[in-house]
Amino acid sequence: NNLSNRNLIINGAMQVSQRGTSSTSDGYQTVDRFKLRAVNTDNWAFTQTHEDVAVNEAPYYTDGFRKYYDIQTTTIETSLEANEYVDIFQRIEANNTAHLGYGQSGGTAKTLTISFWVRAYQTGTYNFYLYLSGGKMQTKAYTISASNTWEKKTIIIEPTGADAQLPSASYSFQCGWLLAAGSDYTSGSNSTSYVTYANANFAAGQTGQITASTNNYFHLTGVQLEVGSVATDFEHRSFGQEIALCNR
Repeated sequence: NNLSNRNLIINGAMQVSQRGTSSTSDGYQTVDRFKLRAVNTDNWAFTQTHEDVAVNEAPYYTDGFRKYYDIQTTTIETSLEANEYVDIFQRIEANNTAHLGYGQSGGTAKTLTISFWVRAYQTGTYNFYLYLSGGKMQTKAYTISASNTWEKKTIIIEPTGADAQLPSASYSFQCGWLLAAGSDYTSGSNSTSYVTYANANFAAGQTGQITASTNNYFHLTGVQLEVGSVATDFEHRSFGQEIALCNR
């Protein structure tokens, strides 16, 4: 596999952590380009850290990933209220997505595939979403089948119904992983095309709730978003390339 510049995600191997390696605050605190967001939570406390993948763990010995992003609950949210949620996301600059043909008349919009390695203590249904700056989104469910076990997930994103994404330095895509969600966000359904954002569809059917126990954590690495309906081998970039992209 010799094709370069396939991965639309920056720092998908979690190599770069310029702000530090540990924090008890949300926002951009540790791993570059990935933001932890806790909305309306009033009890939940956590650490977000930049960690090493052990040499005997699957992401290392199969795909060569040395680092991962770790969110760990330290104080539970006693009762997750309807308007509360937690997610991790990365925003992608519109200059880097114009070639996908989203929402352009006379062109063919590209199918996308997201792949990533994930590990969590709590099994169940989790959601990945792709939100467009114009207000449409797709939410896709995936299952974490085994506790404390690295699993590789692959999700296809069809372009049907997408808003136009014109070149600019503003963000075009927001790619996110739901870690917990209250009932305002879980009662809807997943989508096979882009639909106008609605709270009920944001975390449709989510059962994974990182906020529920101090045992709970969420680990993420090896994130690749690329054109096509097949997840290709991860595009490993040098540390120098990755940090330059992060600094952009």
